[in-house]
Amino acid sequence: MTQQIAISQDNLQSEFEEVTKELVLVLTAFDQEQLNAVPYADSWTAGQVGEHLFKSDTAILNALHGPVKQTQRAPDQNVDGINSQFLDFSTKMKSPDITTPANNIHHDKEWLIMALKSNRDLICRAIKTLDLSLTCTDPVMSAIVGDWTRQEYINFVISHTHRHINQLKKIYKHVT
Repeated sequence: MTQQIAISQDNLQSEFEEVTKELVLVLTAFDQEQLNAVPYADSWTAGQVGEHLFKSDTAILNALHGPVKQTQRAPDQNVDGINSQFLDFSTKMKSPDITTPANNIHHDKEWLIMALKSNRDLICRAIKTLDLSLTCTDPVMSAIVGDWTRQEYINFVISHTHRHINQLKKIYKHVT
């Protein structure tokens, strides 16, 4: 039996749209050269951060639209843990291989923003139309995070985006 979702789909959609809008604004602030400039040692470029988000969103879209099963726990059980981990900006994290950006690639700003917006539109549609209480069983993502519900994946996208907006703002200060 599925539990009641703690946050409404409308509120989740609104939060997702706001963080996406902020992401696009932050990326838009970079010019083409700044987007590809290495800000400091052992750092991604802003373009690599954008590529990482694009790859992550693509993997999550596959999970959201992939196989699912009924959830036998609260659909938002992992949200607090996801938020505390990804919103702790003092810790450095390692990206899974499937979302690691390529090295030495010139990122086109317009294409990158368009690609991110396209994926984000698909995620927004998923928020509006899918049953977010179901557990995703996509083998690729389940191997990385375990069995998360659609709601937990959407919350991850929001927290993950906040984390990288913070990173992009730091990069911008170093390349301008």
